[in-house]
Amino acid sequence: MKTLIMSLFLGLIGYSHVLCAQLTVTIRTGGDDLRGGQAAFVQLIYRNNTVSQEFDLNQGAGWGNNSMHTTSFQIQPIPNISNIAAVRIRYDGAPRKFPDTYDNWNLETLTVLLNGVQIAQCSGTPWHRFTGESASRDCKVSVQAPNPMTFNGCWASEWSDCNSNGKIVSSAKLSFKQDPHNKARWYGAWGGGSDSKGNQHSGFLLGTLDGHVLKGTWYEVIYQNSITCPNLTYSGTFQFTLGSNSSFSGTWTDTNGPCRGSKITMWWNGKR
Repeated sequence: MKTLIMSLFLGLIGYSHVLCAQLTVTIRTGGDDLRGGQAAFVQLIYRNNTVSQEFDLNQGAGWGNNSMHTTSFQIQPIPNISNIAAVRIRYDGAPRKFPDTYDNWNLETLTVLLNGVQIAQCSGTPWHRFTGESASRDCKVSVQAPNPMTFNGCWASEWSDCNSNGKIVSSAKLSFKQDPHNKARWYGAWGGGSDSKGNQHSGFLLGTLDGHVLKGTWYEVIYQNSITCPNLTYSGTFQFTLGSNSSFSGTWTDTNGPCRGSKITMWWNGKR
């Protein structure tokens, strides 16, 4: 559950890293079934004309008339929602044995979620009839993530390059977004450099804005050698004061990490 929550927020704000995301596809078949032994596929179409890997939706199983089916896949790295143009469904109904003929298939409803967020939905009666002459169709993505507010920052600790004993190669970067449904709720993702042991640091934040004070929970992930889909390493709380439209400062408290109970001062500057 923690890994899923982490992937959800990193994916929403467009912070693409080595973490994996979950792509969930729900399909309702119409009045012409998908015959067992045939193959249906899904893939993401990006705005730069590239595509994701193709995933096998039915694994050779038959889908009866008017039946509903949900399948989930792990996709990495996390796609930036703003870069996804469409979801493509492709069908191969070619006969597998004699005397079968090409199998047509009616798809009534298609719903696609990325880490629990609905990014596309298409429907009709049918939405598409797959035949040998019309074997694929794209469903346009209907959700676009707003541009993140990016800050550059550092923190006053032995692991920071803010002091002469710094052990991180580069300053951290933080992207914040405001929840469009609740203006007081903010969420963000951050990434830093590598420490002296070769560990790479990144994470995300969930906070609530009260006046000029933003406070909430800070989660950190430490991974090494580009290990994919790591678990959360530890978490803490934070409280930042927004000093202007381009900076904020505050403290981060370690609640369950190696320096439990310690407080670190942080400064962030950028465009907000």
